[in-house]
Amino acid sequence: MLFMITACQTTLAQNAGFFMTADIGAGLPSGVGNLPGSNGNIYTNVPYSLGSGFNFDIGGTYMSGKYLGAGLDLTGIWGFDQKASLILPSVSVVTKKTGSLLAVTPTITLSANSAKINPYARFGIVVGVPSYTVSTTETGQNFVQGTNIDVYSGGFSVGWYSAIGIQYPLNKRLTINAELFDRDLSYVATTKTNTQAYNGQQTAPVQTLVTKDNNPNNSQEFASYVPFGSIGIKIGIAMKIEKGNKPHKVKKKREKRT
Repeated sequence: MLFMITACQTTLAQNAGFFMTADIGAGLPSGVGNLPGSNGNIYTNVPYSLGSGFNFDIGGTYMSGKYLGAGLDLTGIWGFDQKASLILPSVSVVTKKTGSLLAVTPTITLSANSAKINPYARFGIVVGVPSYTVSTTETGQNFVQGTNIDVYSGGFSVGWYSAIGIQYPLNKRLTINAELFDRDLSYVATTKTNTQAYNGQQTAPVQTLVTKDNNPNNSQEFASYVPFGSIGIKIGIAMKIEKGNKPHKVKKKREKRT
């Protein structure tokens, strides 16, 4: 990246501009973890990532010349449900995890500056505030009625973002973008909130998750890393913000004195 930036800086032109962008897309699991599942005596690991889901982005990029720019994206992710089932002789347990993410991503943009179909690449650092919900239901002979819901939140996460894409100009100010992205992120929550208990049971108090416990008889739950990475595609539009033209001052001619 440093070599490419240095090379681009030697060829910058004086056509700087600021672009506002809006994108929508979806991502599939990347950097996955495993949820335990079973069907009778057959046990399986179900791969998942809580960062997979619908992506909504708004942002801005300032191109300092033809080839190099810097920008900032604001991202929201509404995750897909990640399900796993434990099917036992007397009871079946279905666990559903759903993640969400609000993130800020400062990026560097490298553009080929092609007049028609323009390829580009972006690299950045993701700073996000994730959270996720775990819903558990039971069926069978000895099942407990209702749904237990726990929300894991607190803290933040830092990761990497990279993307390649193409731009197609509609006119001098509007451009359509298509981008293939990869977001590398993991998260460890600091608190667990039981927002809903099984029927006839009371919700548990808010619990602080720990990373170290000197008393093995404690009932405190350990914090654990969960994957929030995704790889997917986004489609959006970019609009160039042009500076308004300043009015020219009209010089008044001086009258000749006789």
